[in-house]
Amino acid sequence: MPHESSPESVSAKAAAFEQAWQEVHLAHEAFEQAEVRQRSARLGELFAALSPLLEQAIHQVALRHFLLLPMEMALARLFARTIRRGQLPQSRLMYQLWVESSLLQALADPSDALGSTNGAPGEPSGELQVRFNRLRQADRALLYLYLVEGCSVKEVVHFSGIPQTKVVADLRRVWRLLQRGGSVPFPESWHYPEFVQDGLVAEGD
Repeated sequence: MPHESSPESVSAKAAAFEQAWQEVHLAHEAFEQAEVRQRSARLGELFAALSPLLEQAIHQVALRHFLLLPMEMALARLFARTIRRGQLPQSRLMYQLWVESSLLQALADPSDALGSTNGAPGEPSGELQVRFNRLRQADRALLYLYLVEGCSVKEVVHFSGIPQTKVVADLRRVWRLLQRGGSVPFPESWHYPEFVQDGLVAEGD
């Protein structure tokens, strides 16, 4: 006989979900209001608060619609789009519905790669994924925006509020961290950020 949750446990879970969503709002507010020097750390804190809820929302959508979704790819895209929104829904339920709508819309597009499975051509390898997961939260957040979601450096600067020189320096540092212990193949869409002579940023080929 399947185990049925008691009203008390259901209520406790609902309260925990609500508390987690309030923490996301606080992290988002801190990120939006942070001074330039604090933006990188606040971006990492927002990612740390939001990613568990995003993972759960993606998992629920996959179960409800019998989908095979590459978690890191979906998480990267939805985190980046959440940053671009500029404002979070008031309720976690509204955010869950937005996640579901975003995923289903992407899967309905035959040119969208979101429906591919992990390990498919162009997707990060298992070894790269392990190294990726070892990075600190702020570094993973920048990688999601630039390398995985494919934002330009200017877009990362715009969405994060972090100075351009720091964005590029951090991305170059993280790129080296991912290659420690032997080079691993990066997806073809990943481009190394380069400085050019006039101090501006040019995207690598």
